[in-house]
Amino acid sequence: MCCKIAKEPLLDRLSDAVMALNLDSDLAHEIMEQVHKPQNALMHQKMQERLAAGAGMAVSVIFWVTFLLVKLWVEKDRYEISLKRALGFTAMEIKRTYFAKFTVITILAALAGIVSGHYLGQSLLGIILRSMGAAGFRFLISGKIVYAAIPFLVFIAAIGAMLPGIGGIGKIKPYECCTERE
Repeated sequence: MCCKIAKEPLLDRLSDAVMALNLDSDLAHEIMEQVHKPQNALMHQKMQERLAAGAGMAVSVIFWVTFLLVKLWVEKDRYEISLKRALGFTAMEIKRTYFAKFTVITILAALAGIVSGHYLGQSLLGIILRSMGAAGFRFLISGKIVYAAIPFLVFIAAIGAMLPGIGGIGKIKPYECCTERE
């Protein structure tokens, strides 16, 4: 019995110490979470800012490429546009025709981009990254962003570029078709 009494306080003290360690461990874990929570939020915010900047640059590139392509196409068709104007078509009717043509092309190009990106994007980028030494790669796809937001932004940028691009149609004179073609 004497030994039993001596062991109990030792066991009590030991269990108290273990409980204190567990409490300290839980407290330390909570403190670490509170310390890292703002860091994680800041990293998440920086990533969102970078993604938004990248999306803005992509939309800007789409706008300028589309604008220049439309201007080039209108300039290439200058004789035909002038002939249509000489035959009595208004500039607005010709603009509507070109707008419809470019809208169909934009929709088809966006669909082709989505399909090719979905089926070929990960494998092609994986090949490129493996050649640089990266072992594995996988896209984390958000359906709302990939299949709704990005095509919408592409479409808006393309439409925004088409309107000033076809604006030059109104400046083409009907008599230009009668002058010598260069």
